[in-house]
Amino acid sequence: MSGMIFYSFFVLMTVAVAYKIKGVKQTTSYGRDYGNNQGLVSTICFCGLFLLLFLLSSMRHMTGHDYSTYIDRAHDIAHESYGVTEWGFNLLVLLIYSICNCENYILLFSVIAAVMIFFFLKGIYVQSRDFAFTFFLYMAFGLYFQSFSTVRYYLAMSLVFFSLSFWKKKHYIKGVLLILAASLFHKSALVAIPIYFLAGIKWKKVHVIILTVLASTGVIFNDFYLKIMLKLYPSYVVSGEYEGTGGFSIINVLRSLAVVILGLYFWREMVKNNNEYGEENRFYFYLNYASLLYFAFFSFVPYGSRIGYYMSISQILYLPSIIEDIKDEKKKRIVKWAVIGAAVLYLGMYLIKADDPGVAVLPYRSWLFENVTFFRDV
Repeated sequence: MSGMIFYSFFVLMTVAVAYKIKGVKQTTSYGRDYGNNQGLVSTICFCGLFLLLFLLSSMRHMTGHDYSTYIDRAHDIAHESYGVTEWGFNLLVLLIYSICNCENYILLFSVIAAVMIFFFLKGIYVQSRDFAFTFFLYMAFGLYFQSFSTVRYYLAMSLVFFSLSFWKKKHYIKGVLLILAASLFHKSALVAIPIYFLAGIKWKKVHVIILTVLASTGVIFNDFYLKIMLKLYPSYVVSGEYEGTGGFSIINVLRSLAVVILGLYFWREMVKNNNEYGEENRFYFYLNYASLLYFAFFSFVPYGSRIGYYMSISQILYLPSIIEDIKDEKKKRIVKWAVIGAAVLYLGMYLIKADDPGVAVLPYRSWLFENVTFFRDV
């Protein structure tokens, strides 16, 4: 219970800091003027927010369900047994361990945390129409706390998230290069390239219907699709990691469904009658519709949420954008508070199971209060 209270307080504290930050779109759109010192305030608070997030993440020890697994993997890499990890991660391990002349996994986790948090915050800063609200959703949806585990994946995810800023502007080369960089730490990032490219196309209704029908075949031909995916990602077969890792997530389906329904209801205000953000909102809608189809029909995919999150991560940008475009003030308030309420409920459900073996972000432990030793035979 004390851990849940601590994490809840941490969320409130960081959101309060985020409230003082105005992103790029908030300071340039609609001729808004936040005062001459707003840029300085935003910079100071941005640095403070980064520091808070970084300290909590970097000072943890044995917090996260695969923390010890990564220590073992890094140990194997240091002794030239590379296993299933990508060469970008392998190179980072070798570099840090060589500089320290020991297996300093705490510094390794800290470097990963710094890069990951920076790109998530920078991505929110340059893309969101409401920095504080997007950051709140980032925390409430558990994305920050989940990054205590599967650190390679969330490092890749942060780069992919930042790449959205290029895909929306159709700067494809920059978007592809950033995703390729992300794939050096987690190969699953590569699926974002075709998905983001297709999301940037203006589809006709008939095409959406055909896509929906094709996606539904995942229920019938799941064995066939699984064989193809395992050939594309053979390391799952070698390690046996894929066995029993799929599973239908009603929460992911309902969240994507709710966002899609909201997008359709306000389609006219968001897309048809929106010259400034219409294309961007359409891009977000397609990503969320794709995430709905994926979570509904491809639950058999090993660690399926990893692929789905490359699409549903856009929700933290899309929901504030929807709310910004609602003209009716009463409807805007209702939708905003409904989203806040749902996000708080989601966070509460996450924190309740935070000490489960498959989550293990509680209890929070820190190397400040533990006797930590490093292998030195690097």
